[in-house]
Amino acid sequence: MRQSTLLIAPDDWQDRIDYLHDTHGLSGTDANILLQVEVAFVLMEKLNLSDEPITAAWVLLSKAPIADIRLRKLSATQKKAWANGRQLIPYPEKFNWLNAVRDYQRLPLHLRMYIITETDFDTQYIDAAKRPPHEREQQHEHLYDKWLSQQLPFRQRNTHPYTTQAGSYKGSGQVQINIGNTQLQTEERDVLFNLSPGSISSQTKPTWLSPPAVRAPFQVDMAAFTALAQHLDECETTLARRLPITPRNWQKRLSELRCHIIDSAGKLPPDPTSTFTIRGFMHLAGMVSSGKSTLASLLAAHIVKDHPEKRITLLVSDVQTAIQLANQINEWFCDDPDTDAPVAVPIFGRSSLHTHMRGFYASTTYLAYAQCGAFHWGERWLNSLCPLQYHISDSDRVNVMQSKSFIPGTEPCQIIQLVDETKKAEKKKPDKSKKTKKLKCACPYLPVCPQYQLYRDLPTARVWITTPGGMSSGTLPRQLDSRPIRVGELVYEQSDVVVFDEVDTLINWFDNQFATLVTLTNGNDGILDKITVNAEEYAVQNRGNMPSGTLRWIGAERNAQHIVSSVLTLLHRANGQSVIQQWVSRHYFTPMTLFYKLSRRLAGFAEFDDRTLSLAERRRQDTETQTIFDVFASFLNEPDPLRPDRLNEADAAFELCTILNQINSTGDNATDNVILLRCQSWIRRTFPKTEQRLQKLKEQITTFQQDTSRPKYQREYEVDTLSTLATRLQFALTVTLLDRHTRIVFFDWTNRPATIQQKSPSYRNQTTMRSILPLPLTGRQFGTYYASGTVRSDRQPSKQTNTLNLFAYTNIGRDYVLNLHQLLTDYTGQPGPAVLAMSGTSYLPDSTTFHVGKPDGVLLPDQKAVRLIGRESQFVFMPQQGEDNKPIRLSGAGPDRVRQSINQLCRALVGQRGKGQLHDILNELTQLAASDPEHWADRQRLLLFVNSYEQARWVATELRQHWTAKQDSIRYVVPDRNEAIAEPDEAGRHLTDAAIRRADIEQFSQTDGTILVAPLAAVGRGLNILNQHRKAAFGAVFFLTRPYPHPHDAQAIAREMNRRALDWEADETFGAWQTGVGLLGKAEAARKSAVHYWRSVENRSYYSTLHDDPELRARPRRDLAATTIGYIIQAVGRLIRGNVPFRAYFVDAAWAPELAANPEAKETPETSLLAAMIDLLAEYTDEDPICRALYQPLADALLDTTYNGNPINWKLR
Repeated sequence: MRQSTLLIAPDDWQDRIDYLHDTHGLSGTDANILLQVEVAFVLMEKLNLSDEPITAAWVLLSKAPIADIRLRKLSATQKKAWANGRQLIPYPEKFNWLNAVRDYQRLPLHLRMYIITETDFDTQYIDAAKRPPHEREQQHEHLYDKWLSQQLPFRQRNTHPYTTQAGSYKGSGQVQINIGNTQLQTEERDVLFNLSPGSISSQTKPTWLSPPAVRAPFQVDMAAFTALAQHLDECETTLARRLPITPRNWQKRLSELRCHIIDSAGKLPPDPTSTFTIRGFMHLAGMVSSGKSTLASLLAAHIVKDHPEKRITLLVSDVQTAIQLANQINEWFCDDPDTDAPVAVPIFGRSSLHTHMRGFYASTTYLAYAQCGAFHWGERWLNSLCPLQYHISDSDRVNVMQSKSFIPGTEPCQIIQLVDETKKAEKKKPDKSKKTKKLKCACPYLPVCPQYQLYRDLPTARVWITTPGGMSSGTLPRQLDSRPIRVGELVYEQSDVVVFDEVDTLINWFDNQFATLVTLTNGNDGILDKITVNAEEYAVQNRGNMPSGTLRWIGAERNAQHIVSSVLTLLHRANGQSVIQQWVSRHYFTPMTLFYKLSRRLAGFAEFDDRTLSLAERRRQDTETQTIFDVFASFLNEPDPLRPDRLNEADAAFELCTILNQINSTGDNATDNVILLRCQSWIRRTFPKTEQRLQKLKEQITTFQQDTSRPKYQREYEVDTLSTLATRLQFALTVTLLDRHTRIVFFDWTNRPATIQQKSPSYRNQTTMRSILPLPLTGRQFGTYYASGTVRSDRQPSKQTNTLNLFAYTNIGRDYVLNLHQLLTDYTGQPGPAVLAMSGTSYLPDSTTFHVGKPDGVLLPDQKAVRLIGRESQFVFMPQQGEDNKPIRLSGAGPDRVRQSINQLCRALVGQRGKGQLHDILNELTQLAASDPEHWADRQRLLLFVNSYEQARWVATELRQHWTAKQDSIRYVVPDRNEAIAEPDEAGRHLTDAAIRRADIEQFSQTDGTILVAPLAAVGRGLNILNQHRKAAFGAVFFLTRPYPHPHDAQAIAREMNRRALDWEADETFGAWQTGVGLLGKAEAARKSAVHYWRSVENRSYYSTLHDDPELRARPRRDLAATTIGYIIQAVGRLIRGNVPFRAYFVDAAWAPELAANPEAKETPETSLLAAMIDLLAEYTDEDPICRALYQPLADALLDTTYNGNPINWKLR
């Protein structure tokens, strides 16, 4: 059983494999199939599902969110069996489970407990297939019960011992090598280490974590924080005398903390709650500036001071924040860094150690400490010293390393290999008789290495601080913990309390972790590029001797190599089809979306959504399109389209399977005219009215061309011919074939030959968690592809026409976060930590991006902050006019026009001679500072929000160019992982002095910067950008763009699909649960609904074309409005720190396009996203007391938004 599960089968599983081999002659593969399939059937019986078809096991193994009453009422014993079954049976995908059943059916009948015929698995039921007791292997039944009920052992990683033998060792790491005079290139280099007897000392394994005690709910008494806050204030007052810190006044912060826990009747009490218990997953929604970070810090300090037997883990947004917070807590409770063990430790992965070091040592916080000669605790964990490198041979140090060191984090800590001296001496004439096994071991200095200090600090630290990336991807040294767990699982196991600050962000992170882009091929290091040689070598050496699973995998890999070349040939700029290049230009594509778009074309409709269509006409077109698409859906619903078993030979979809087989068996299928003609013939026979429909569409487009008021994309639409439709059909079929083969290669990865050592293509998304978390309703690997080298326009030729990426959607990632408190409870029988999840945007019921669920309580700011948001702050709609006197839109402008629109927008904002609206608003902030210094002093700064780091750089470039007087005070944000971007502007200056790392944003007020341009997602939450008075540094914010999800962002679609799937599961009235019969029927109906939902999201375009789908519970306009409200809340949170008012400006005309074009127009929620936000907030605050407590001030302020100095007359519902 070579699979990447967290737990493994017990020893007697292998004993049974050996018995079946020795006694009955079964191969290891066949013996595993016998045990796995029968354990799955026994599991179904244990869960009272024996009346289900034998095909239903994949539903159970996938743990997809299906609303079945039997699964909701499982006992602890049944849950344990279900959990163990998912570890023992590696077939959660329908396709692979059916293959396993086919293989099982071919095994000798006398060895099987179940009689299965080869035809129509869906009509064979488990209870009917089970043989009588006297015909069954009783020992197998006993073992199956035992395996499903016992505690399975953890999988162990291969761990090399510490070096104990002196000699020459070989190891590799990354080093930056000089290429030419100035260029540096990172390369992997092998070097020799000469370890003398004196350097090899007996190293003891560092103390590691002991098994955790049983966790219990954690009670919080707010009264106990009073003395604690006083203690922290005293500490910081003392520390401020020698360290560059500003006391934070914890007693004042505590006095402003108002936590209201919802009572048993579901009501929100008017007075703050004095005590509450964190039990399971506790969700606190907090209004902006309500003290979420304060509560998290006080909880951590409370555990260190009053509960030293417990451990708390805090989740923060980034590594630099984690380091600074750990430093702060250690300064509270540790006296001497040289002798005291830290009580707080940041946890981050070694793979990005160099990046973390670079960010830390360049941060203004560290530099301030260094300037006054003070020790920062971050220095303890970010040490580049590597003792092993002192033993690099002299020749390699000069010739190989160029007298440089390995990049921190890439050193050969885990594996160095003893060099065979005999082979070195006989290099020219090796004596094979003297060949010895090479000794592999770990660096002897690892137990004391400075780079591993944080791991030595972990066992005694009571506060762990990590990030979403650290939690999801951070690994542990094998010598300390040989289990294949990530930091997240260690946090689950060892923490009593876990605090998620900004839990909605964490949910999005984990959703993305299990919906990733994998490079199939790029001509170099794509997954198909790397495995092909080893796969072929294995096939040649093992002809006629391959297990059936490996034989199927090898065949699929070969076919994938062939078909991926076909796809890229069709997309190639010179050799391919221009109609295909334009069809998928800049877009992700799937078999389903290609066939749906083809269906619209076959129906005689334009592929795009026409914003002018009436609802009735749109529904008519959808109905006609669906009729055509149903033919393709029947084809796509075949488990294996190369061997259809559900279709009749007379079906049109059956012939598509025949064409598919022809494509698969034809070497030059991409250029074979016979296949193209067969596709054209199929279209004529199946849809005989196609040519008449195309003619009608052509006449309509001709009319559009004469109407200049029509959008350009309508007037330039090219109508298909039968030939181009056939070309599109051939491409869609080829992609379907690629999808079939890659599904086997990727998700049957455990059947690959042993010679292929590459990790699973999705190894970064916590491979062991793939058998723990539920699979998406769409099924695993939803076959979404992206050709990054496809042509964008005639002016932008393709640069990477040999690159094809695959979007691998494997699991519902958010389940990890929402169920962390019981992540492994069914496996171990032990409860997890108490989880406190907080966010300022986690209760927005219609937002699939932010909404977490109904909260258990709320955190509210004091009344002064509420008043400052609702009454003293101002929102203004401030669209700009372009050179053509038309409003400037950035959102929806298209990728080729955004840069041009940004140029016009910046020109307009700067104005003539720098006297435009930016200048006027800065002057207004100066006047406010003079008249009301308490609220406005030192806040003459502007924060400009855009949608990406690239746009931030563009805006900064344009502003600096057009506003020379302010050129040196304009900054833009770059991500922490990148160096400052050096791009010369027209004056020949470099923008490196204008770039500011995200980790340094909080110190922006200490620079001479006045204007900061940043992506909203980078600054919108988690950062407190304060001035010298500890108040918000910015007086005004500008929303230069309207946040809008990219229409072809597959990760965003997966996140929405995850939220919707969990909504459906909780809704007993959902259609799939009513139409589906039994577990399998519900799963099939839910999958159909999920596929339909995915397609509908992919086909969304403009705001005005969004419409509801009640059957799928989809309300995209409300979703977008609620999500945008979340972004506004985040931005407001940066502006009211210290209880101060602000000014906010909506600049993009897309916020209210009709009003921007005509000041007399009345915007409605259907035409304006800004109006939709105001309307939705009014509904929330009117109907929901929790929303009223959280959002009423913001709702009031947005409703009072002005335009040209006058209130806007909204036309709301």
